[in-house]
Amino acid sequence: MVINKVLKLVSLSKIEKWGMFFALADDEKHQDYVRKIIESEEALMAADFVVKKMSKDEAEWFRQNSYENALWDYHHGLYRAEKRGLEKGIEQGERKKALETASLMKANKMPVQDIAKYTGLAVEEIQSL
Repeated sequence: MVINKVLKLVSLSKIEKWGMFFALADDEKHQDYVRKIIESEEALMAADFVVKKMSKDEAEWFRQNSYENALWDYHHGLYRAEKRGLEKGIEQGERKKALETASLMKANKMPVQDIAKYTGLAVEEIQSL
């Protein structure tokens, strides 16, 4: 947005000053003009302070929230990985014990169908022991 040189600060009404403040507040090219508008109206000075304060508070909230989300993601991921690792270890241990038990049962001439029933192993697995 280009500021018309004819648009003098003294000729602006309060409403026009507010409009210009909101329209140009974030525009880097017009900060000098915005600063003059703010200085010309006490209410705009207060509004500028609130906007800047809100921006700082919002930035701090975003920073803190991002940090907490990252921590939660990190710990949640570790917990899930540990849980998966623990579950996998338990499954491997149970399978190893089932194979050992099936081997002993087979060595004692127990029927393959019964071994499968008690160990949960497939008949083919038991036969290959």
